[in-house]
Formats: sequence, C-alpha cells, structure tokens
Amino acid sequence: MNAKIAVFTLAILLVAATMSSGCVSKDDPAGGEEALCFSGENAYDWILRQCYEYDDVAGAFDEAQPIYRQPGSEGNSRIANAIAGELMQNALLPAGSAEEFSYLENFTLDPDGVPVNGTGYHNVVGAMTSAEWLRAAIEQTLGTGGAPQNLTAPKTLILGAHYDTRPWADRPAYYGQGDYRDPDTPVLGANDGASGVAVLLELARALSKASLNFTIKFVFFDFEDSGAYWGSEGYDWCLGSQYHAGRMSEEEVNNTIGMILVDMVGGINATFTREHYSEWQQGRGNPWLNDMIWNAAARLGYAQFLNSTEGGVIDDHIPFQTRGIHAVDIIEHAPFPETWHTTRDTPEDCSAQTLEAVGRTLEAAILELSANTPF
Repeated sequence: MNAKIAVFTLAILLVAATMSSGCVSKDDPAGGEEALCFSGENAYDWILRQCYEYDDVAGAFDEAQPIYRQPGSEGNSRIANAIAGELMQNALLPAGSAEEFSYLENFTLDPDGVPVNGTGYHNVVGAMTSAEWLRAAIEQTLGTGGAPQNLTAPKTLILGAHYDTRPWADRPAYYGQGDYRDPDTPVLGANDGASGVAVLLELARALSKASLNFTIKFVFFDFEDSGAYWGSEGYDWCLGSQYHAGRMSEEEVNNTIGMILVDMVGGINATFTREHYSEWQQGRGNPWLNDMIWNAAARLGYAQFLNSTEGGVIDDHIPFQTRGIHAVDIIEHAPFPETWHTTRDTPEDCSAQTLEAVGRTLEAAILELSANTPF
C-alpha cells in the first residue's frame, strides 16, 4: 500500500470520526423537521454551480456561460471533479477505484456500446462509513500503517443520481406544450441531472454529523441520458449505473440494504408518485423502501409526495434491481415535466422548496432506518 494513500486514508477517517454532532436531535434521531439539517437553498446553489460559470466580478452565476455536461465533455469532467471535492470536504472515503483510492470509477464502452473497464467516462463514488466500521478502520490503519484490510463489509445503503446531461434537446414533439428542441444544443439539465446531484451533495453534508449504524455509498452516475427514445428496450440508457451495479461483488450485493435513486427532483410544483418498478421488483411486490420514504414525507407534511403508484421508468435503479437489490426511484414522472429533454430545463424552472421536501424526507427516513433497525 502506497504510504501517501495510507496517510490520506487515515486523515479522512480521523476527520470523519471527529465531526461534531449538529442538527440531528440525539433524543429524537428520526425527529421533527426542526431536527433536520438539509437546506433547500444550499441544494439550489449546487444546481447553479453545475449549470453556470461564476462571474467573480459580478458576484453571480452567469447565464450566458452555461456548463454542458454530456459524457466525455470538458464540462462533464469538471463537474465530476467538483463532486469528488465536495465528497472529500464532507469526509467521505473514496470508493470509485480501490486500486487508485479514487472517487472516480472510470469506464469506457466496447464496440457494442456495453460499459467496460477503461477510461473516458466516470462515475463518482464516495462512502460515508458506519461508526462501528470507522472505529475499526482507524484502529487497523494506525496499527498497520496501511489502508484498512479484511474488515467485515458493513451493511450499505446506496444513494444515486446521474450528473451527465443529454447531448441533444430532442424531446418528442408530441410531448407537452410547445417545441423547445434543438438537435445542436445539449440539454442544460438543471432538473434532469443537476437536481439529483444537488440533493445528494447537500444530504451528504446534512448527514456528515450523524452517527449511523450502516454505511451510505453515494454514487453519481455518468452516461445515463444518451439513449435513443424507446429503443433497445432501454439498454442504451443508464450505462454508468449498469457498469457500477455489474461490477459489484456478491458480498457487496448481499450487504446492500437497498438503493434509492433521485432523478428530476427539483421542479417547481413537482409531485412524486410511487414509480411502478420500485413497487414491483422483478414481478414481486415488496414496497418497504418506498413505504419508509413516503411515510417520512407524510410525517413531515410534504404534500409533494402522493401516495399512489404510476407507470414504470427505465432509470438508474433498474441495473441494481437486476442484481437482486431492492432499488427505488424518486422521480417526477407522471407525467415527466414539460422541461424534460428541452432547452427549457434551466435553474429558473427549479425550486429550493421542492429540493428541501425531497432532501429532508430522505434525511428523516435514513435517520429513522438507522435508529430503528439493527444491522
């Protein structure tokens, strides 16, 4: 083990272990809304940071300088590195490449368009470790001078979102009102891309002070949104999540509690119904994870969550379902918002209020899961 990696490992472990308790109430860990840390304004700021360059002179984000994040682009790589930097800031361990101890999980596409090991595209992965695993890892790192080895794999909850954007604004003309297509312009993806990332990054900050009894793996997927409409049974969509789920070991799969995906969670006046495949996985009904989320929303009084089941969506949760992991999708999909895959998908059509409803619901549900479930 490289000495620099060992020092870096210990530094992050120690920072994570010494973070003070913050907004979470010790007496009421699942608590009321006042006990929660998630800020919709912080999340909205992350949408702006992904979509626009910042003008230091004006002291504001510049709408005339958009950041497009289609796979393989310079903007895509910049945002991937910005996400990795924020994960490090909140003391999440790099979990993209064990060999390089990196937040980036690199992959490429073979001649058939199948995601395989290589370079060119990258998921971003960070792990917020359970308190028990963290203590054991620090003890072992201090004792051996290397990164933790042969520790019992912690139970893990996966949180996911895609950060890439569609290379073309090509929504089918019959969908919604008006025609906002442009085959030569990528989608800015404020809602379809940036909103899910924004929720997860702010959630990582909000939960960084909590003491959970399981690990949370935050995965930010590349190459979700470049598929052909209704083609190939969806297999040309969600390539980053196909790669990540496909390379999980059987031990990792068996130790995964579940997977929660957030996608298009920032729209003004957005509502969220239970997505069909999240309720009926592989033909089997077992909606416990959806129940946990929607019950938390009801306790907090968030009317954006409607307790009904609507149509299924091919999205980044599906590759995890095929591995036998219980995976659910929080997405505005019945119908998709009118800004979907158009040049209108901008921060101006997103809402800090919606982001906060989703983020605080997830924060409360995760704290309740940790408080009430032995792992």
